Amino acid sequence: MSTCKSKGFCKENEQFLCLKNNNNSILLKKLTLNNLLLNFLTALLLIFFAITAKPAAAQNTVKIKSENFSFTSNNRQIRGAAFYPDAPGKYPGVLVINGNPESFAKEGFFAVTLQSDDDKDYRIAIDKMTNHQNCKPGIGITGFSYGGALSLVLAAKNPKVKAVVEVSGLLVPQNNIDLTKDIQAAVMFISGEKDPMVPVSGTRKMFEEHKKTGKPSDIYIVPNQGHGFTPEYNIIVFRKSVEFFRKNLK
Repeated sequence: MSTCKSKGFCKENEQFLCLKNNNNSILLKKLTLNNLLLNFLTALLLIFFAITAKPAAAQNTVKIKSENFSFTSNNRQIRGAAFYPDAPGKYPGVLVINGNPESFAKEGFFAVTLQSDDDKDYRIAIDKMTNHQNCKPGIGITGFSYGGALSLVLAAKNPKVKAVVEVSGLLVPQNNIDLTKDIQAAVMFISGEKDPMVPVSGTRKMFEEHKKTGKPSDIYIVPNQGHGFTPEYNIIVFRKSVEFFRKNLK
């Protein structure tokens, strides 16, 4: 038996022995009583956690109920849909201007989408949500780009709206909205760091103005993203939206 000096296998501070046989190096670890005891205790812990650990909750397993609805607005037939957990109870309402309402429903919200780009139609939808037996009174709104700006327009001077997550939207002077006083809802502003259509400076300005209302205000600048995000950041933005609504819609 000779001490192996093969590089990449044995180090001076490790208790290893090598047997050389037919040009093959066989690495043997010298087990001490402490090693055996440590291995035994580790095995017991693994068995304990395997027995007591609960299986991880499956993703998106909530059963969803959907309802189609329609109403007349300016002699037009407006159609929409509501999605919410298929279980008795009232759920926080979220008006999804553009996005996936079913994803919010699976998180425990009463989510509504509408086939329209007219703010008057969305105001009617908000009223219908607050009157639904499965929707709580306080409404949240979220939208992307044009939908993000529209979500702020809908929240202005509307006490039924309690929370907004606007994504990559920007108010313009024609909107005639003073963020320092007109929106008495919690607002989260989200924008891509490299958005060529909505400069991040504009998002930060809206955030700073809204903070003056004294209402909850938050901002998330998505790193290295433009007007639209990668799938990874879409998930992050969605999770932040859900957390913000849960915190501000009771």
